Parts: sequence; structure tokens; C-alpha cells
Amino acid sequence: MKYVAPLTEVEIQTLQEMHRYHPSRRARMRAHSLLLSHQGIAMPQIARIYQVDYRSVSSWINQWQTRGLVGLYDQPGAGRRPILSLDEQQKVHQSLQDSPKDLKKVVHQLEQETGKRVSPKTIKRLMKKNRYVWKRSRKAPAKAPDPHKYARSKVFMNQLQQRAAGGECALWYFDGTGFCLTPCIPYAGQPIGHTIELPASSHNQRVNVLALQRHFSALTTFPHGASRHSGCKRQRAMVLYAPVTLGDRSACSARVAVGLKAPASRRGRVWPAVRLVPQCCE
Repeated sequence: MKYVAPLTEVEIQTLQEMHRYHPSRRARMRAHSLLLSHQGIAMPQIARIYQVDYRSVSSWINQWQTRGLVGLYDQPGAGRRPILSLDEQQKVHQSLQDSPKDLKKVVHQLEQETGKRVSPKTIKRLMKKNRYVWKRSRKAPAKAPDPHKYARSKVFMNQLQQRAAGGECALWYFDGTGFCLTPCIPYAGQPIGHTIELPASSHNQRVNVLALQRHFSALTTFPHGASRHSGCKRQRAMVLYAPVTLGDRSACSARVAVGLKAPASRRGRVWPAVRLVPQCCE
């Protein structure tokens, strides 16, 4: 029975590191096969472990003994030739940028330009090779906050937090979100680390939730079925009436938020208008 020639300590260490850390699965498999042969395991057993023909194992041993470590790598030109040339792959990349959500459209456009018909799975393999992933897109605000106002608001929030820590006021945190009742956001091919953002529409049916919370306190939510606008000017004008005890009126330095009709009083409680200024609007 054929075995690999006895290995030195340096060769064993090199093959072990190659088996553990090399990015190529084929190179790791061949390095491990040589180590198994060095331990006295026969070629048919190694072939069964990796589900290959024993003649492949014999070829790996021959390549190692004649060419050394270089013989364990795939040589240029080995394997099936790629269906698409480099220029055609570049066209696929451009088509994915134009139509990331519709792979069938990419396939059709490639066939129109090159005359080659490939499957969507081929496009997905090419995407993976170019470090693309197939994941959901994300809704994003139509307009980003003004950087100058945002920085000024951060300073103002720090001042409020310091006053609340000193007992001068009660600081409440306010935010809103919505649950869209229209179909879900589609998947699209996107580079790793990058997410396609779709402009959010204010005309879709949705359930909106406003929430108030103090530091280390329970979250209070206010579901509402009306349209919610994320623009700073609209948020500044919103007014929410929240029940607060008479003893807490001095702590309500801000006047708040929704367009709900509030009663003048109810069992010793008042509904003062507390104004909460969003961080991006101050």
C-alpha cells in the first residue's frame, strides 16, 4: 500500500497550519490527507473520509513528493471554465446596481447584451464571489437632520440631563414609530456592510405608536391610527396630553404632544400640555 514519505517536524507543523487556517477547502483537505497518510491510514480510508476516489489521494501524495507544498494548490486552468468573461461579469455588476431587487431582470438584460442565458443561481454565486449578500432593504427618512441643529440639540440634551440629575426637573424621553400595513420590504442584492435604503412614504396605512419614558421608569405608549410625519417642523407642532398629578405640575417644564382632546380635569388629575422638543428640532 502506498503512503507518503516520512515527514519532518517542520513539514508536519506546516501541513497542520495549512489544514487549520488556509482559506481554500481543497488545500485544507489535501494537507489533512497527507497527515493521515503519515499516521499510517491507507489511501482507501482517506478517500472514504473525503468522499473522493483513492486515485485522487494517490495523486496528492505524488504532487507533494515531487513539487512540495505548491503541489497541493489548484493549478491555473483547473476546473470548469467560467460561463461569463470578466467584461460580462462587470456588466452583471452594473445591472445589479441598477436592479438589485430583480435578478430575473438582470438575467434578461445579460441575455440581450451578450446572447448568453444563465440562471438566477449563477447570478447569486457571482454576487457571493463579489461579496454581495441577499437581504432586506431598509426604510430611511426622506430627509436627514441638519448637522448644526443636531449638534446644538446634543448640547441642550446634556444640559437637561444634568438638571434632571440635580433634581431641578423631571426629564421625559419621547419618540415615535410606526408599523406599516402594506406588504413587507423586498429583498435585494447588496454589498456586505451596505444596506439599500428606500424612501419612507407618509401615505401608507400604518399603526403609529408614541412613547414616553423617564430614566429608570416604565415605558408609556400611545397607539394611534393617524398618519405620522417625521419632519422636524411637524414634530415641533405636535401636542400630547398626558395625565399628571397635581403635585407633579412643577416638574413639567416641557409641554407635550398628540392631537387628542383633553378634559379639563378628572378626579384630581389634570392633563397639562407638556412640550417635548425632538432632539433634531431644538
